[in-house]
Amino acid sequence: MFVIFVQSNKHIGDNSNIEVLADNDIDSDKAEEDVIVKAEKWYQQSCSLCHGSELEGKLGNPALIDIKDNYTLDKVYKIIIDGTGDMPGGFLQGAEARSVAEWIIKNN
Repeated sequence: MFVIFVQSNKHIGDNSNIEVLADNDIDSDKAEEDVIVKAEKWYQQSCSLCHGSELEGKLGNPALIDIKDNYTLDKVYKIIIDGTGDMPGGFLQGAEARSVAEWIIKNN
């Protein structure tokens, strides 16, 4: 964790007006954006060959567009982990699999 000190220029050398901002106050939006970027990257690396870079489906594999109409987040996560039908599981695990499942649901 890092801490940023903010000081107004009211009185140089007067530390009574210093405000401490923790990194979680400043970076929570950035952290969320980083997770989204990583999830998309993991999807592109592990899933897009079969499901398409735009979730459109490829090579006879199903599209993931509107998947939230038929599957819950937990079901998508379980499919990523365990596989289903001709789709093997295990391309992603743990937090990566969860992030990709969330990204797929949110991008529908």
